[in-house]
Amino acid sequence: STLPYPLRQNTALHLDGRDSNFKLAHFIDFAGRFGVPEPLITRRIANMVKGTEPHLSDIPTIGYDDGTSERMETEIRRRMDTLRRG
Repeated sequence: STLPYPLRQNTALHLDGRDSNFKLAHFIDFAGRFGVPEPLITRRIANMVKGTEPHLSDIPTIGYDDGTSERMETEIRRRMDTLRRG
């Protein structure tokens, strides 16, 4: 993730011209163009979000300062919530 880096450094990969604010629909559209069925991508992303949740408490152990760790956790939770809502 590029979250811990200064805002002026944007090294995130692009998906259909986007590098932020992804919604489930963006992944569904992208995957659909390559023949990946919507139920499969929806299930995979749901599993990824569910599997990530227990590890959020590990963020402080990465070694960033407290403020960066808190920003990372807040943003990751926001992104997870966005993906859950579809």
